[in-house]
Amino acid sequence: MRLIKMFGLAAIAVGAFMAFLGATSASAVTSLEQVVLCKKLVDPCPVVDQVPSGLIIHGTAPLGVELLGPPDVYCLTSEVLGETTTGLAHGKITSMAFNHCLELPSTLCTAVTSKNLPWLIKAELKSDHTEYEALVTSGGTGDPSALLQCPNTADCTFGAVTVLGEILHGGASGLALLDILQELPGKGLCFFTSGVWHAKYELKCLLPTGTSVGCWPSMHQNVVL
Repeated sequence: MRLIKMFGLAAIAVGAFMAFLGATSASAVTSLEQVVLCKKLVDPCPVVDQVPSGLIIHGTAPLGVELLGPPDVYCLTSEVLGETTTGLAHGKITSMAFNHCLELPSTLCTAVTSKNLPWLIKAELKSDHTEYEALVTSGGTGDPSALLQCPNTADCTFGAVTVLGEILHGGASGLALLDILQELPGKGLCFFTSGVWHAKYELKCLLPTGTSVGCWPSMHQNVVL
């Protein structure tokens, strides 16, 4: 009986210690994740200017999209739609379209389709505390991926567990830019080892009335780093 009590006390002590470690680790990471979307380019963001949960996120790539291979595929336009799912800069991508795609110099591979939607997306402050990044991950149905269809050859899927993009200033219309430049390995029966997704999406948030507001990542005003 004494041994059982000793083991029980030891287990409680270990559990408490692990819980303490978990809480410490979570707090260390959480400070970088307390990012909101702000209607104004200010940091930190006042509560009155924070984008609430449920707003539509709309991104367009005015300069097109490159999927560098081989094969090198260029899409004239690309559009992404999503929505915020919390008061923080967390959300999901519900639609990702690649339009008017053309393989150069040939014209074999002309269709690019996103797969495994919805994807999850969240903004975080980089560890240097000066810039922001966006992480795109699985929404539960598989890795973020794109299907490249090439008539007379096997179709090819490119994807990654995490797609990482930088959030920059400098959009032509004064909007935030999601800059993606990442190698995506070929998956399944893909006959190419990898492709590179290169695009810059101008981001805006849409209120229920369709009014466009800023979509800038910013620290929550109550976070102290």
